[in-house]
Amino acid sequence: MFRRRVTHSRCPAQRRAGHPVPARAFSQTDSFPPRRPPPDAPLTDGTRVFDLLRGPHATLLAVDWQAKLPALPASVHIHRVASPAARSAYDAHTPILFLIRPDNYVGCATHSPGDITDYPKLIAQ
Repeated sequence: MFRRRVTHSRCPAQRRAGHPVPARAFSQTDSFPPRRPPPDAPLTDGTRVFDLLRGPHATLLAVDWQAKLPALPASVHIHRVASPAARSAYDAHTPILFLIRPDNYVGCATHSPGDITDYPKLIAQ
């Protein structure tokens, strides 16, 4: 059901971003591949997913995630997302975590909090 996939990117936009951006990406889902911009969707409070991603920071989107979230540096913005439109846009049939890189590309998509905390180790290889 799940397949680990590690990919490498040579995207010029990542090199021009002006800050170090990991080129590797990880996905535990076949329905949502890494290294692509996350989809936008309306949220229940009237904002949109893209509003959560504004700024030069990484963002953890916890779609339908009720369990404890992984411990991350304070520089990572964390948002729990439960809107039906976001579930559909992210093809989230089960709770899932998306780590969005500062360049607004998906770095990690997983059902395991351990993958989120291990992601910096993966990209350092």
